[in-house]
Amino acid sequence: MFISTINNNLIIATNSFIFVTPILNVGKKGSKYSKPRKTNPVKLNMNLTNIQKDVLVGTLLGDASIERNKPNHNSRVRFDQAFPMHVSYINFLYVTFLNLTGKHPMVNFRKEDKRTGKAYSSISFKTLNFPCLNEFYDMFYKEGKKIVPSNIRDKLNGRALAYWIMDDGSKGSNGETILHTR
Repeated sequence: MFISTINNNLIIATNSFIFVTPILNVGKKGSKYSKPRKTNPVKLNMNLTNIQKDVLVGTLLGDASIERNKPNHNSRVRFDQAFPMHVSYINFLYVTFLNLTGKHPMVNFRKEDKRTGKAYSSISFKTLNFPCLNEFYDMFYKEGKKIVPSNIRDKLNGRALAYWIMDDGSKGSNGETILHTR
């Protein structure tokens, strides 16, 4: 996969497609939308697609997390996976949420784990802060701690389940699927 910016356009190329989109510079410092805690009209009118909602439900049951600094601030999602094993998956998530992101996925090289002696790396990206993500923060977090929502039965469909499995599922010793939550 190739990700680059050329002439204020984002270019994503794989073996099967090329995606080109203009980079919109809204809410930059010095613009009329730079005041803190005031959401610009573009962000106010941003809505998630049904696919994005399902992917969020599945990934939030797995490794994804939502950050919200204060109750009157908007939320953003953080997607983080092991590198290099899950590069394709994180890039697919990035393309799914491209309209909500500001930066492409970045690789994080970590120090050696004292317990195992191994150095682990991850690849991650964050969405920008949007009001449309607040409902997911309110659903998946209570008092700042991640929970499994009580209404998960209403939110979990086949697509969301598939993303939960891809995000944080594993195969048991007898071939069964094991679902982890964080």
